[in-house]
Amino acid sequence: YFKQTNDIDIGRLQWNPIGASATEEFRGIFDGNNKVISNLNIGTSAMPSELEEIGLFGYLSGAVIHNVNIENASIFSSLPDYYGPIGTLAGEVNSSLIHHCSASGTISSSSYSGSYVGGLVGKIDYYSQGIIACSAHVDISVSSSYSGDVGGLVGEAYCPIICSNASGDVSGYGYLGGLAGDGAAVTDCYATGAVSSSNMGGGLVGYQSGTILNSYATGSVYGYNYAGGLVGFHNYYAEIKNSFGS
Repeated sequence: YFKQTNDIDIGRLQWNPIGASATEEFRGIFDGNNKVISNLNIGTSAMPSELEEIGLFGYLSGAVIHNVNIENASIFSSLPDYYGPIGTLAGEVNSSLIHHCSASGTISSSSYSGSYVGGLVGKIDYYSQGIIACSAHVDISVSSSYSGDVGGLVGEAYCPIICSNASGDVSGYGYLGGLAGDGAAVTDCYATGAVSSSNMGGGLVGYQSGTILNSYATGSVYGYNYAGGLVGFHNYYAEIKNSFGS
C-alpha cells in the first residue's frame, strides 16, 4: 500500500514508469490522496521514448489506483515495430481497478504497428473491475501504418467505464473515440473533444462492442471509412440506450 502525501512536481526530469513491463508489474494499492503529480515527462519531441509500456505506471496487474491527479503530462513515444500501450496514468492494466483519477496534458505517438493510446489508460482488460469516476483532458496525436485503438480517456477497454469523461482532441489512424477507441460497457459518461480518424471515428467510442447507457458526445467527428457523432462502428450485438451524439 502506497499513499502520496504531498504534491509532486517532476519538473524537467524524465520519468521512468513504475512497473515498466509485464515482468516488473505494479501489483499494489496506490492512493494519490487527491494530491497532484505535475509535469510528467516521458520522452521529448527530439528524442521520443522507446519504452514498451508508458505512463506513470507502465504495467498494472491486480492493482487498485485511486485519487491520482496528473497535470501537464507530456509524452512522446516512437516504436518502430511494437504495438505498445500508452496512457498518462498507466499503459497496460490487467485485473485492476482505477477510480477517481484525472489527467491533463499531451501525447504524441508514432508506431509502425499502431498503438493502444488513451488520455488516462492505454488498454485495460476484461478481468479488471473498471474505470470509474475518472476524467482526462489530454490532446492525443498518433501516427502509424496500421490501425490502433485511441481514445480521449482509454485506448481499449474490455471492462466497464462508469461516470467518466474526456475533453481532449484525438487524431490518428485506427479506431478512435472521444472517450474510448474500442469500448465495451460505457455508462453515465461523456466526451467533448474533436475526433479525426483516417479509419473509424466516433464522438464517444470508435468501435463499440458493448452497451452504451446514459452517455453523450458533443465534439466534431471525422472518419475516413466510418464516422458517427456517438459511435464510429456499432457491433451487431452491442446496444445504445438513452444516449446521443451532437
